[in-house]
Amino acid sequence: MGKLWLIRHAPTLINQVSEMLSQDIRFNTNVLLNPDYCDMEISLKGKQLALDSVCHIHSLQISKIYVSPLRRALQTCEILFKNHPDKPKIVVDHELHERVYSIQDISLYEGEPFKEFAHFDWSKVPKKFLTIEFVKHIIQEDISKLTYKQQRETIIGKMHELCPFSLEEGKNVRERGQKVLTRLANECEKKNIALVGHSAFFNKITGLQEKIPYCFPYLFRFSK
Repeated sequence: MGKLWLIRHAPTLINQVSEMLSQDIRFNTNVLLNPDYCDMEISLKGKQLALDSVCHIHSLQISKIYVSPLRRALQTCEILFKNHPDKPKIVVDHELHERVYSIQDISLYEGEPFKEFAHFDWSKVPKKFLTIEFVKHIIQEDISKLTYKQQRETIIGKMHELCPFSLEEGKNVRERGQKVLTRLANECEKKNIALVGHSAFFNKITGLQEKIPYCFPYLFRFSK
């Protein structure tokens, strides 16, 4: 039986600020609703943390990686697995998208791979705005004919209405997480796989109450 490692992305500035503030204060400042922070990249501190974790990650035998399409996960994956001795294949998987809660959970993907990550395998990612797929119970009208920018603005507007509540139901995150695990169960029979993703998503599939530390490989055990 192979192993399945869960690796949480390195922190962004929003992650760092959020961890110091209460939920009410966070939303009163509107920091999490600033459109400039959509799909935020990892911070300088996050990059250093990822670099500091490279040796540990490279000590693990991993033959394949699935990574969230959000930029903070893509950046973390690039840093952690660049020149990894096993040269694992890296596949972008939109089902690993974080639970849609804050502005940084709104994707900037516009149907084509980000140029700096074009060497990853994007064949599993639909050529459309990703975030809307996870909030259909909230935004029920068809906004697919709008521009990507207009679709993002629609979701941000709904965030303003509903804050501090998540746009994506926990049940939906759990269901797509289970779909990922079901798909990977057979694949993990023969190879070691890593998922590079997000805390809320990982918590839903593991049942953990505490967040997995940034860039730390958590060994997931399939239930028998």
